[in-house]
Amino acid sequence: MSGLPQHLVDAILDRAIAEDLASGDLTSEACVPAEALATGEAITRHELVVCGGAVFGRAFERLDPSLEVEVLHADGEQVPAATVLWRVRGSARSILGAERIALNLTQRMCGIATLARRYVAALTPGSVTRIADTRKTTPG
Repeated sequence: MSGLPQHLVDAILDRAIAEDLASGDLTSEACVPAEALATGEAITRHELVVCGGAVFGRAFERLDPSLEVEVLHADGEQVPAATVLWRVRGSARSILGAERIALNLTQRMCGIATLARRYVAALTPGSVTRIADTRKTTPG
């Protein structure tokens, strides 16, 4: 999983699912038929550096292993606005249940990757300057 320890990712996802869906997804249960199938896509609003495809897929898998996730762009790839990054197919209720968790995590990951790429691009060619993480990130 992209160098991220799966047990740590799973722990974060399990906490997010417990927090968001402790009582179920009442809106989906009331408005979406149980047998409804859907396809969802994560589409970029801006040019960005892709990061978190494995986390995106794992969020859906933790909630419903029957969902099919398709990764269309690799982590580290720079893509323009309006690019479909990932696609998920299966139970509409399950997709709706996991989509906010998946998007919240991957939006932050893509944002950090994009900003880091900008910092690296701003360096003078041949520079010995290193870009380092100060670990002042939002906790999971």
